[in-house]
Amino acid sequence: MYASCGNPNSEKILNILLDSGVGIDVICKAGITAFVYACFRGRESIVNKLVNHGAKMDIVLKNENTTLMAACRGGNENIVRLLLKNGAKCNDSNVNGCTALWEACKCGFEKIVDLLIQNDAEINAVDKDGISPLMGACMRGHERVVKVLLKHGANINIRSGEGQTALIMACGNGHVSIAESLIKLGAELEARNDKGMTPLHCSCNQGHREVAEMLISHGANIEEADNEEVTPLMKASAGGFRNTVIMLINNKANCHASSMKGLTALMYACSSGHGEIAELLLNYGAGIDDRTKNGNTALILACLTRQFKVVQLLLSRKANVHISNITGLTALMAACSKGDFPIIRLLMLHDPLQNIFLPDFSGHSALDYAVASGDEFIPFYLTLTYRAARGQ
Repeated sequence: MYASCGNPNSEKILNILLDSGVGIDVICKAGITAFVYACFRGRESIVNKLVNHGAKMDIVLKNENTTLMAACRGGNENIVRLLLKNGAKCNDSNVNGCTALWEACKCGFEKIVDLLIQNDAEINAVDKDGISPLMGACMRGHERVVKVLLKHGANINIRSGEGQTALIMACGNGHVSIAESLIKLGAELEARNDKGMTPLHCSCNQGHREVAEMLISHGANIEEADNEEVTPLMKASAGGFRNTVIMLINNKANCHASSMKGLTALMYACSSGHGEIAELLLNYGAGIDDRTKNGNTALILACLTRQFKVVQLLLSRKANVHISNITGLTALMAACSKGDFPIIRLLMLHDPLQNIFLPDFSGHSALDYAVASGDEFIPFYLTLTYRAARGQ
């Protein structure tokens, strides 16, 4: 019965099964009935035939899903209309808190969305995470669904359990036209989620340059910091989003700003291995030897994260190899602690007079870290280079 309802060419088989008295409302291993499956697959003639044979239309299925939800996922407007006409309840929710309207919005079926709302579906009903139908549509880029919801008065600034808004979700997923429509209808431009991230943060965090540019044109604060005092420029730099970084720089973003931990956009780019972004920021005037709250420079961070090309760039731009952090760790010590010979070689070629015996505050020198790395060649190379530089 279940299999025949999913196949548009199997009505003859279905007739035989119905005439033989096969149970019409039996729930199969998939947790649904033949009627529900036919609704989901959009088989109108089969749905009508099963209705005429008395199929139950209000069965609650696995995870508390309803037949109406299945039909809304399937996208057949006529089947949804039939179910509503026969008393299907719009506002029942499943274990995830999703209603039939939520499912239709998620799948992008604007005509079904409109039909459900006309049948008293709760337009602002949220799922277990506090996400509304409007948020779900914005997140997935269903612009026509968004227009229907807004036409019917959906709450534009409702917040999810994590403080997300429809605008934040649209921006974070790169849907520029939806985001701009929301702003024009009064969406809060500087709304912050639980992490303190604004729509601009979320767009820059994913590299959605067009969205970020649109937000700035509407007055978004380019220097707004999140809960960890991270700015949009830092987000874009950490993600390696070149075009977004260029756009922010052109809009006078402050490349000297630092986060709660003292990290700058340059440091985020360097520790993530984005050399091209680092070069852009340096050309814009970023401080190459700025320090974090722990005293780390971009060079030390690049050595700790083993970013060879970034180290190469920083050395070519005259980064100070002698700076140490609050524990006394230098760039060379950082590279030796990772056993990264290519970077160690770069650093020693840049300045072979670096003291490999100088200890940090824990009493360990670059040579000690090299020995601890387990690579026997590195201590040999350091000693040989150090002595040769001093004519020993």
